[in-house]
Order: sequence, then C-alpha cells, then structure tokens
Amino acid sequence: MKIGVCVDGDGHFNAAKITDRPSVMKVLKAIMDGDYFEDVTEELDDSLYERIDDYMLFTEEEWLEFVHTFEQRNTFELIEI
Repeated sequence: MKIGVCVDGDGHFNAAKITDRPSVMKVLKAIMDGDYFEDVTEELDDSLYERIDDYMLFTEEEWLEFVHTFEQRNTFELIEI
C-alpha cells in the first residue's frame, strides 16, 4: 500500500492512502498552508489543471500523474508500506 506523507506549516505529519483521493487532497493542501498546492498546480498540464476540481473523475493513471507532481523530498513523499 502506498501512502502520501507531508509536514504541514505547524510541523505536524499528515498522511493518506494514495487511493483515498479526498484525504490525499487534504494532505496536499496542508503543505505550506496551501501555497505549495497552488504553486504546483499552476505548473500542471492544462488537461489536468482545468479539471482539478473534478479530481474524483481522473483516471487512475491521471490521478497517479497528478500526485507524483507533488513529490519533493522533505515536502511530500510517497511511501510504500
């Protein structure tokens, strides 16, 4: 099972199963009080950026591509457990 882990602005660890999309979005938006989410999503391919509010409709491949764009050491990491 893969989980996404980050540290929020207060230094708290947050984690979510990669398949639990709403929880992953909550974790991603907690990074740097939401600034990181905004910075990363602005750089997305238009086909994903324009549909970000409908992330539940992303195919599995699109979802994984979306999540992988946030990976950065000590900011957001995917961990296999």
